[in-house]
Amino acid sequence: MIAVLRLLYVSFSYVTQIEVLTKGDNNRVDDRGLYAPGQLWLQREDILGRARGTLRYLGMVTIILNDYPVLKYVLIGQTYHFHLDSYLLLYSVKF
Repeated sequence: MIAVLRLLYVSFSYVTQIEVLTKGDNNRVDDRGLYAPGQLWLQREDILGRARGTLRYLGMVTIILNDYPVLKYVLIGQTYHFHLDSYLLLYSVKF
């Protein structure tokens, strides 16, 4: 599972040591409950990557499609129709 978390607090105790505290967007408290038992901070080796951009409101598509299942089937039907048309044009199949 991939999780992108906000940095809540960054501590530079030494030049080579960085300690990070994270917080999820929808959480009221920090993420220490998700860390390993007894771990209060994330170290540099616990961080796997860095977000380079955002796609705002992309999750809203999932919410809307779950709230309105008819819309989901309409989009699936249109996608199927688009791919069928592309196939017919590509291979010049006539019915």
